[in-house]
Amino acid sequence: MSTRLPIVSSLFAAALFAAALFAAALITSTASAANTWGSLDSSRLQSASDEFTTSSNHSGFRGKITGAGDTIAAPTSSITAAYLSGVDVFFTSMMSAAPSGTELTDLSAWVSGGGICIVTCNDTNRTQTVSTFAQFGIEAYPGGHDGLAFSFGGHALVAGVNDLPFTNNSDLYTNDFTMAWLAGNNWEETIALANENVGSGMALALATNDVWLNGAAADALIFQDNVVAWASGGGTGTCGTTATSSNYGAGTAGTNGVPGLSLDAPPQLGATIGMVIGNSSGVDALTLLVIGLSQSNTPSLGGTLLVNPAINVNFLLPAAGATLPSVIPSDNVLCGVTTYVQVLQADAGASAGVSFSPGLSVTLGS
Repeated sequence: MSTRLPIVSSLFAAALFAAALFAAALITSTASAANTWGSLDSSRLQSASDEFTTSSNHSGFRGKITGAGDTIAAPTSSITAAYLSGVDVFFTSMMSAAPSGTELTDLSAWVSGGGICIVTCNDTNRTQTVSTFAQFGIEAYPGGHDGLAFSFGGHALVAGVNDLPFTNNSDLYTNDFTMAWLAGNNWEETIALANENVGSGMALALATNDVWLNGAAADALIFQDNVVAWASGGGTGTCGTTATSSNYGAGTAGTNGVPGLSLDAPPQLGATIGMVIGNSSGVDALTLLVIGLSQSNTPSLGGTLLVNPAINVNFLLPAAGATLPSVIPSDNVLCGVTTYVQVLQADAGASAGVSFSPGLSVTLGS
């Protein structure tokens, strides 16, 4: 039984690590998962029926947004950096005039910093919208063929969507390779595109406003659900942050030197990785895995604690060391989140009976 105990203990620690490391990441990320939606008021739209916050035409879509835990801010008569700083998603609705140069600059900077912009139009206000599209690498051209739309598969925004009926369209075109072509009609004119690589933010362009309105076809209602989830999850495309891990700090030696601490693969969203922990003592050792959201430099137990602890995991580390596996959730809300890890081991050969690994910085990404 004694020879099996270290194996059982390390597997238990692996399960705890899988939960603990990313629970620590979610401490910060879930707090920002609920979005505030902003929009233009009726003074900037074709009619009062286009106003997102009050029009009965949008009550169903608003219900989906609030039902997901998001909030809806009062609309604005002008697009300013101050207004945008208080919202996470900006929904243009049917603009009656093109934004000013200053408004476009503020909107572009906000999206580049992480904002989510949803731009919609049809043939009646295509010319008023093209400059906004252009901020996100999308070009708009006159439409000419109305018809039944069909989705191009592979993107979560159109998951479960087969048809998006509409009566007017603006033909959107882009040669930007970062753009996802989401849907098109039977003349292969694109009506929906998403760019999820605009700095840290995202943009969705739709050449029809029909899908946002009450009474929209069933597939359009599915699309609405997908959009709310896309915005709340920070997007469904490629995370714009490179997954990295690196050591920092010196650690404190034990019998056989400083215990190693590393990952066996980049910490990519959706990936299975292993945390490789070396044993400094050469015998089974009581070990403390410390996980936090910031670095520290605190003298402790003869060494230096390099992590401000948020979660601690105790386990018995086998003499040969161990690799603790974990599956990283495939959730863009974790994109760019950084956690810090360190292990402390009971080791009679350490100056105060405890060896310390270097710190390990783990940034989740793609």
